[in-house]
Amino acid sequence: MQHKVRLIASSPNMLDAIFRETVILLLENDQYGAFGFVLNKPRDLNLDEVYLGEKSLGPAIYNAWYGGPVDEQRGFLLCDTHKLNELGIEWNESDEDQLTIREGIITTANPMITEDIIWQHFEQLTEADKDLDRFVTTLPFRFILGYSGWSAEQLDKEVAEGWWIEIPWDKSLIFSISPQNMWQEALKSIGITSVGNYISVTSELLQ
Repeated sequence: MQHKVRLIASSPNMLDAIFRETVILLLENDQYGAFGFVLNKPRDLNLDEVYLGEKSLGPAIYNAWYGGPVDEQRGFLLCDTHKLNELGIEWNESDEDQLTIREGIITTANPMITEDIIWQHFEQLTEADKDLDRFVTTLPFRFILGYSGWSAEQLDKEVAEGWWIEIPWDKSLIFSISPQNMWQEALKSIGITSVGNYISVTSELLQ
């Protein structure tokens, strides 16, 4: 199923500590509410500590990411299908448990599909690939625990109050930018290079 999705970033005056300096992949925002994932908060939890029954989900080299404060025990795999295809990692495009988002990005909450993709990737890794300084920005997926949710019209109200800013769609921001730099890069994409020029830039965007 195709969905119109967006990227939003918290503004420098975000008051909620959970979402301060975050970038969100917003999957849905309609009359029923909004749903998305925080993209730039890795968790101190490796996939060998996440279990499917008695079996861990994946090797310790992969870590889980924080998707938001809702249902934090539920896992989602966010994938760049172009990268999966380049690596020869098999996935079923017609599987009903996968949701096509935009420009070659899918997400699945199916643990069996998630495990299969992760282990296919791990079996291809060389020692050089495991250089942790670059490993995260070369991955074709992220395993996310929890999600971010808003009630009907809540997110629109927060945007109007200046808590969130929509940023241009850029898939490379999701998979190729380190979490430490993602928020700053997101704001730079709309001309915000410091908190000092935030007011002038956002004033122009609202005109």
